Formats: sequence, structure tokens, C-alpha cells
Amino acid sequence: MITISANKRYQRGSSLIELMISSLIGLIVLSVVGSIFLSLQKTAKEKSLELNLLQGLNITLSVMKEDIQRAGYDGGNGSSLKLSGATGTIMLSGASSVGFVYFKEDSAANEDYRNIKYEKRDTRFFICEKGVVSQTQILSFDGIDFCRSLFDDDIFQVTQFTVSSETVTNGGNVSSVTNVKLGLQTIDGIFSEVAEFSIKQRNWQ
Repeated sequence: MITISANKRYQRGSSLIELMISSLIGLIVLSVVGSIFLSLQKTAKEKSLELNLLQGLNITLSVMKEDIQRAGYDGGNGSSLKLSGATGTIMLSGASSVGFVYFKEDSAANEDYRNIKYEKRDTRFFICEKGVVSQTQILSFDGIDFCRSLFDDDIFQVTQFTVSSETVTNGGNVSSVTNVKLGLQTIDGIFSEVAEFSIKQRNWQ
């Protein structure tokens, strides 16, 4: 019987090469998996950011629409409230700020007369609000100075905010329509959205 002795040096060399190839394949697999994970993580983060932008914009416009619809309401006494010095229930200052007052029963500290102002300052968007106890204390437009930003300024910036008001006549009825447009984008500009609404005042005179 013929026997052949294996070359131990050859075996060691083969094992080393196999180990190196195996390690290289492992590194490639890890790199691919890591790349896919980071890509999925980035996509999820971007989707979340886009969703937050849309939700923030829609919620802000919804609250603003509700506020404007209440503008001038005096608690059912038959007249319309106006900011001090204003000629109408909706007061515009330029095209990027709007103010009004309305009665809201059971407000904190009995400050049922809510003075409200929305305004754009550079790339930031503010709501300014101050309640007073009586109608005689209603503020002027400039007097509403307790303000807070409505969006996270480190993430979003306002690209536009325009407000206009027009009078609409239907037969013998005259009403006022307020048009609002608001634009929002992420700081890096990747995501942006513009939304708008038009609303007829309930308590306009």
C-alpha cells in the first residue's frame, strides 16, 4: 500500500489563506449590513421629520383658523369686539401679521377677553396672547406682546406668512373673508410645504 505524507507547511499556508478570505468576507458583509442599516435609519429619520413638518403646519393652521373664526365674538351680546384703535374685528399689520380679540368664557384668572396676534419675524412664527378681565381693558395691536414661537427654531423655519382680508357681498348681506397662507421648511431646505385657508368671519361688522 502506498501512503502519501501531507506537507504540514502547505496545510498551514492553506489554513491562513482561508482564514484571511473568511475574515475579508465577514468584513464585507458587516460593511454592507451597516450601510443598509444607516440608510434605513436615515430614511426613517427623514420620514419622521417630514411628518413632523406636515403635522406642525396643519395643527398651526387649524388653531389659527379656529381663532380667526372666533374673532370679534363678545359672548353673545350682539356686537363685535375690536382691538383698541382697530376699525374692524380683524386687524392686519402689513401682510405678515394679524390680530384680533374675542370673548372666551371660563378662561384662567377670569381673563375672558383674549387678545391674539400671529406674526412672522424673519424665519420665525409667533403667537402673541394676553387675556384681560373686562372689555374696557382690551389691548391695542402693539400691546399684545406676550409671544412664543410656534415651531422649533432649530429644526424648522417659516418661508412665508401672508394674510389678506376682503369684503364679500351676497345680495343684501355683507361679510368679511380672511385669507391665510403659511409656508414651512426644514432648516436644511430638504422638506418644505405651503398650506392656506380662507374663512368667513362669524361676528364681523
